[in-house]
Amino acid sequence: MSQSSASAMPVQIFNGNAYFAIPMPVIDFPQLLTVRFLDVSFASKHLRFLRPDICPVFDSYLHDALPYTLDASGYSDFANDCAWLAHQLGANQIPNPRQRAGGVWFAADVEGAIYMLATR
Repeated sequence: MSQSSASAMPVQIFNGNAYFAIPMPVIDFPQLLTVRFLDVSFASKHLRFLRPDICPVFDSYLHDALPYTLDASGYSDFANDCAWLAHQLGANQIPNPRQRAGGVWFAADVEGAIYMLATR
């Protein structure tokens, strides 16, 4: 499945009471956190799998190393910063070690590099 076809499909979530759809690429992170037992770390891992271009993982290791809060607002700030950095790296033709087509950087690539530094 291509990235573009995956991004067009809504994600069906059951929050304990009813199913709801999260249209991609629109991600309502606060609504996703209404799913029982789904915290920021676990939710961000699912989103990274679905949309690595715009969704990094944000877990306790990164929370401890960075100035972002471990909630929906902190995740949004972190994701926006990772996407901005990914754009800057691509625009400045910094090679991506993931060797994506066209040298493109994803927010998840930036998060991975930050994670490696944060957990040394």
